[in-house]
Amino acid sequence: MAALLSWPATARAQAELAAALIPTELSLGLGAALDWRPRQSDVAVNFGLARPPSLGLDPKRDQWIEPALEIGLAPTSDEAPCQAEGPLAAPETCADFYVLTGPRFRPLRESLRLWRPFIHLLVGGYWKGTGLKDPETLPATFALQTGGGVDLRRPTSIHGVRFSGDYRRVFANGDGRHQVQLLVSYFVGWRGKPRE
Repeated sequence: MAALLSWPATARAQAELAAALIPTELSLGLGAALDWRPRQSDVAVNFGLARPPSLGLDPKRDQWIEPALEIGLAPTSDEAPCQAEGPLAAPETCADFYVLTGPRFRPLRESLRLWRPFIHLLVGGYWKGTGLKDPETLPATFALQTGGGVDLRRPTSIHGVRFSGDYRRVFANGDGRHQVQLLVSYFVGWRGKPRE
């Protein structure tokens, strides 16, 4: 009997946990990535997920902090084969990629404004291509990315455009690598009910 009485509460708690973990925003970005060493530029492609951290089945807008996840292609690997300094066996394995996560801060309330700025601090892994058939990538190294931008979206819309710029530090091979990334992204996401 006690189990039957507690079942609705348990089911709701599980639903609230699931609702808190499911991303409510998806983004796809395209832009440019600039590498300091070696000095080069390349196309940047980025896929992102975000979730306002309000727990429960009834999330509210105007969260000032949200967890974010970014997955993307970075500039061409700095390994010798990819920089024309050695035999290149597999050009398709010269791509670097990254997976980063961290908090995104939004200092201004959403209200009825068209634009809303943000800043974020992301950490994660960075994989360098080898230019070889095996292995295709080197073991992951630590990467730190900081930056920000602005979202443009009508108050009644679920989609919009994001302009962002980031500095990425890759901790590898002594000095590591310093990269700047500029992106224009399209995003779509459910926003929850306005705060009262």
